[in-house]
Amino acid sequence: MKLNDDDDDELKLIILLAVSIIVNEYVAGSEFDQKVRESRLEAEEALTKIPEIERMINSAEQMTREARDSLEGAERDADAARELAELAKNIAENADRVTVLFTDEFTHD
Repeated sequence: MKLNDDDDDELKLIILLAVSIIVNEYVAGSEFDQKVRESRLEAEEALTKIPEIERMINSAEQMTREARDSLEGAERDADAARELAELAKNIAENADRVTVLFTDEFTHD
């Protein structure tokens, strides 16, 4: 079968189109592969950060426990101080009463 010039041009166009499709598929595949590699590297890098993140979380939890313990201790100290203040107030009030009683007792004689 003999090809005429129109057939030859059409064949060239079809070959050019096929090559273009193959190149586009290769480039698209290469871009996809590149994105996959980049994502894999990012994931691997993120995995290396997990131990440090765990250390930071553990440290924050420890600091939280220490702060809670300190606050509980401060609350106990405040309760004890309030009780001592009430006791001191009662002693002072009773001391005033005793002073008045003694004063009245000794001044009436």
